[in-house]
Amino acid sequence: MKTKNIVSEFINIAGDKISDESSIKAIDFLLKTFIADMNDLRTLRNIKFDRGLVPIFNDMNKKWKNCAFKINTKYGFDVLKMNGFNIILKQFFPDAHVYYLAQNK
Repeated sequence: MKTKNIVSEFINIAGDKISDESSIKAIDFLLKTFIADMNDLRTLRNIKFDRGLVPIFNDMNKKWKNCAFKINTKYGFDVLKMNGFNIILKQFFPDAHVYYLAQNK
């Protein structure tokens, strides 16, 4: 999914004035979208090893930062952390996160 579509859908879910409940739903959407996009890219590129995921993680990290910047600018405060993708990666793909850190020193 394109960054523009992700941001607009996040804003639609969260609403103009973000609340705790709407932010949870919007962030849930964002996480599911990013994980689905990573899985789609992994299948498309036929990646079988963790080290092969590093280019995908680089692309997704850039996408996350772009989304976070646009969303944080829209609301005027930090809704998403700029390094949030690294946190997600460490949580859901700990072995691959080691390769990612080694490649991006």
